[in-house]
Amino acid sequence: MALNKSQIRSANDKRFTEVEVPEWGGSVRLGSFSAQIREELEMAMLARRNGDSMDVRGYRVQVVLAAAVDDAGSRLFTEDDATWLSDKDGVVLDRLADAALEHNGMGEDAAKAAQGNSGGEPGGASSTGSPSVLAVVPSPSWPSA
Repeated sequence: MALNKSQIRSANDKRFTEVEVPEWGGSVRLGSFSAQIREELEMAMLARRNGDSMDVRGYRVQVVLAAAVDDAGSRLFTEDDATWLSDKDGVVLDRLADAALEHNGMGEDAAKAAQGNSGGEPGGASSTGSPSVLAVVPSPSWPSA
């Protein structure tokens, strides 16, 4: 039986995973990205890989900001946390960002496959017609999970 709009809208389709961070004394819960956040991160990733002039400083931090959630599934961090979070151990942030990307089907293997099959123009506007928000530091106020 096909779903109707109301059923789709009310479906809870968020997924979560936890990543152990012994350096911080526990684990960090990561959630799935909305379609909008995923598109913005994909555009930044493609721009970085293709050497476009898009500014993607802080990309790993932005991934963690977008993915880290509390037990209720609400965003753990705000944009105001980007500065101090970027001062944390880079290996830890890499681990969290890599786990978040893999959890969302955007890891290295997925990126290579997408790059080989992509017909779009990297570094262009998002599907909403606006430039990727990751092109600006700090990044935008993304909706909470």
